[in-house]
Amino acid sequence: MRHTNTVAGACPATDRLLMRRYAPVVATTLAGLAILGALWIAAESSPTNATGSALAALQTPAYTADRAGQWQTKPVRLVGGYITASRNSDEPAFAATNMAVNLHELYDLPPARDQIAALQEMDIRAVTAAKATCPSDDDLVFGVQLYGHERCYPRNILARHCLVNDRLSGETVLIYFDPPSGACMAFIRPTGADGPYHFAVSGLGYNGMGIPYDRQSQSLWYPLSGNVVAGAKTSDEVKLKHLVGEWMTWAAWRELWPETTVLSPDTGYQHDYSTDPYTHAQGRDGQTVNYYESELLLAPDALSDTTGTMADKAEVLGVTLPDGALAVPVAEAFAAASDEPHVFSRESRFGKLQLHVDAQAQRTYLTMPGNVRPPQVRLFWYAWRAAYPDTIIWRMEGSTPRR
Repeated sequence: MRHTNTVAGACPATDRLLMRRYAPVVATTLAGLAILGALWIAAESSPTNATGSALAALQTPAYTADRAGQWQTKPVRLVGGYITASRNSDEPAFAATNMAVNLHELYDLPPARDQIAALQEMDIRAVTAAKATCPSDDDLVFGVQLYGHERCYPRNILARHCLVNDRLSGETVLIYFDPPSGACMAFIRPTGADGPYHFAVSGLGYNGMGIPYDRQSQSLWYPLSGNVVAGAKTSDEVKLKHLVGEWMTWAAWRELWPETTVLSPDTGYQHDYSTDPYTHAQGRDGQTVNYYESELLLAPDALSDTTGTMADKAEVLGVTLPDGALAVPVAEAFAAASDEPHVFSRESRFGKLQLHVDAQAQRTYLTMPGNVRPPQVRLFWYAWRAAYPDTIIWRMEGSTPRR
């Protein structure tokens, strides 16, 4: 015992000598460890790595030996009570608890889980319209208004990240753009015991759409309904609250809301935000294709509309009314409005519905009596039809517009 105490107490003079002798070595070692730790963290979380993975999934056959494979979805597997991706057994799984849908309705999507890096609050840089150097006037932006504040999100940035976990007017908001279905929606993010939920790309799909997950509970969410479809949470406990948001050109949004802020490309990720990667993806034959305009579907073949009612990739304004769903073909509406803003009317049991169309601004939205906007989203026909197979279609032939 005395020996131990003597060593622990050591002679002060000896201590000082040892410290002077070995201090440089210790300092050098600690510095080296710090550098190695920093390099490891950077390698694990580098935006550049996420960029490469996401682009590879779109432009190269990342998961299969043939190019066609990257446009194929696969059923998920259930392993030990967990929903597991078919393509990569090492990919983290989601608990198959509180399942609100059938397992066979879920499927694998490329890119895989977290290969597309969702933007978090610390990534967000927003600038005023006066200071914005991009987007261009004709570029599409998704705009949101909340408590007297306006912010818009350029489509090219959304296509690279899909999810933006933002804060606007003191509220935690989520902007979700889903390239497979073309849908873009805005929500109030739920808040749990540990703070606001943060959402990310799951790599899974349901009903023609990619479905995000939240990092807190690891639950999967269906954006059209705002409900949890599987995981620790249930739709009775928590739900995504929809916000009003709409597409239009940057010039049109800026004219409407000159005090707006706009999401800046200064996100810290080394992306080329001047382009949308889905507009120049590698097709099945190796040729470059625009996914949005091609016949390729990032969805199971069973969701394709074989009735010929509309092309799968026809964009519609999908509206959920108190008595059912309504779909307005966007291209037909723009063609009917021509070069001037118009309002088209349609009677309903709730009064007159008014469709506001401005083809030049690439803008369309629907209002009910009292200028109320029911929940609505622009997306591809096949995804809306999958969610609402009994939807009514508002054809523009014979519709009488007024300016």
